[in-house]
Amino acid sequence: MLHRTTTNRQNGVQDGAQTAQGGLFPSSRQPASRILVASVEPFALWAHRWGRLDAAAAMPSHPAGGATTAPATAPAAGASREATGAAPPGAAPEAAPPSAPLACSEDGRTVTYADASARAAGVQTGMTVAGAWQRAPSLTILTAGGPEVDAAWEAFLDGMHDVSPRVAAVRLGVVAFAGDAHDAAAFAERAGARVGGAGTVEEAHLLAYLAEPGRAVVAAAGEDPWTRLDPAPVYLLGGAGLSSAQRERLAWLGVDTVGALRRWTPAQLLAFLGDEGRALTPVLHGPRIDRVPVRPPPVVVAADHAFDDAACEPAEIDPVLGRLVAQAAEALGQRSAERVRVLVSSGGLRSDATRRAKAPLRDPVRLLRLARLALSDTGLVPLGVDELRLELSGLARRAEAGELWAQRRRRAEAARAVHARFPNQARRFALHDPGALRPRLRWRLLDLASGDPLPWDGPAPRDGTAPNRTVRDRTVPDKAAPGEAAPDRAAPQDGTDGDVRVPALHR
Repeated sequence: MLHRTTTNRQNGVQDGAQTAQGGLFPSSRQPASRILVASVEPFALWAHRWGRLDAAAAMPSHPAGGATTAPATAPAAGASREATGAAPPGAAPEAAPPSAPLACSEDGRTVTYADASARAAGVQTGMTVAGAWQRAPSLTILTAGGPEVDAAWEAFLDGMHDVSPRVAAVRLGVVAFAGDAHDAAAFAERAGARVGGAGTVEEAHLLAYLAEPGRAVVAAAGEDPWTRLDPAPVYLLGGAGLSSAQRERLAWLGVDTVGALRRWTPAQLLAFLGDEGRALTPVLHGPRIDRVPVRPPPVVVAADHAFDDAACEPAEIDPVLGRLVAQAAEALGQRSAERVRVLVSSGGLRSDATRRAKAPLRDPVRLLRLARLALSDTGLVPLGVDELRLELSGLARRAEAGELWAQRRRRAEAARAVHARFPNQARRFALHDPGALRPRLRWRLLDLASGDPLPWDGPAPRDGTAPNRTVRDRTVPDKAAPGEAAPDRAAPQDGTDGDVRVPALHR
């Protein structure tokens, strides 16, 4: 999470302390002095190309192309959408377009973004998916979001610890981290991302759109980044929330550069652009974010295995993967895992894949199923597996309603204490007749230990006097017949105990 602050960045944090073997940077670098923002193209496409997103993320109505394998120095993967509309702001044509055209869709009906190969085949942003397949039958359309993309994005952020300990997600597909110009160039080259560097996150984000894929644009210390941003076209603000409809409205007013729009006051931006103007105000006028917080390393449960010889057959790999899952599941204890990550090393190449469960799991059988799918997503099994590593992340402990069960336990302990001190004296009420008008007939008094019914005269009157249950029985005549004894008022003859009265008849 990013924090807006005006204080200086904290020193003394060693960047790259979590650097793994084959990472981008050594662990002895000095703390960075600039804020870098890396922007990848629509993240589902980026992850699919780098082997971080499997074919399950593709549209089910069209066969998905195979994913390529990441090089050994590629950062941990993720997938996300970077821009909505045509090409991202400031994007340049890819220098080496992939052989298979790729496109991205948010709703599954229209094309949100198409890469260079797809655009060369006639696929345009906004056309239907069916029309895109007619123009490019080999087109692979990936969904812009979903569990696979979210899991890949989380893995990407976790892998950013190899670059810098100060990492924060600006949004899906855009990440801010601390570094210098060398770090920006190295990361852009390794990941094929656009990287911008400045003193604040917003300025670095806009500078990233000025860079080509695989390049970095970093403002030097003491340089005003707005000297580069003011002459830039206004569509550069598309990544900051300015829609194409609002850009068209601004074109009618002659506002075609970022500097022309920056001369507007915040009140004018809000009045003309509405909510989009409110989102652009921090970018153009501040307050801006000038510090990237330290991202804690992920808490993972890991198990690994090294093969003596490269294993290619499932009969060799599957038992080892099952043992790793069993070890990791045992180490979970009472916790559950949300993401399963498998890392494979083969002939100097490293690749990883992440699968996200629909619900937190700790069942070894289900974890093994996800691990097998993630292993297949890495794409290195046919080349032979030298090392295999399993990581479970997204750990959580199952929540319990402690107060509810604690109250029940305390009530049982109190009942046992009452029985021990006053044997056979505890009572409880049970509902007997919900439709009865008298409380003594509606409820029944029971012994708490045995459950046997007990005699009960009903609740005491509110004035504190003893209840009077002697009721005049109007069904019995006031006077006895000649030669007969007077009826007993204390014991009614109808067996109702004097509680049932005949209602008076009104003429």
